[in-house]
Amino acid sequence: MANAHVAHDCILGDSIIMANGVLLGGHVTIEDRAFLSGVVTVHQFCHIGTLAMLGASARINQDCLPYMIIDGAPGRVRGLNLIGLKRAGFNSKDISLLKQAMKILFGHGNLADKIVEMKKSSSQEVQHLVDFIQASDRGFTHKSR
Repeated sequence: MANAHVAHDCILGDSIIMANGVLLGGHVTIEDRAFLSGVVTVHQFCHIGTLAMLGASARINQDCLPYMIIDGAPGRVRGLNLIGLKRAGFNSKDISLLKQAMKILFGHGNLADKIVEMKKSSSQEVQHLVDFIQASDRGFTHKSR
């Protein structure tokens, strides 16, 4: 859209939406079906996950988890992107498994134990979330405290 900027060496997935004024630093990767609302700024080398929804004017300086809504400055996870998941054809079982994974991820304990617990899921989407977390070099957005 108008006044969006995609810097050098960015990788953009299929069916993403970038609203007016979105700014991407160099080497940003955006996975399929992500939604970047107006005036979102993304720091270089960040990775935006599948079906992530970034709220208006969000300032992103860490990787954004797949299937989540991220908003604020700095960006923080606000919840699961339920509307996006439903529009993408996810059924109630898929969504329930992602909700369980989110509870594990943002619950108490260390990340290594949480990864082990989430890997037990039969969901491809939860496995994608685990792979995304393990591949993150910049760290990933967490929930607000």
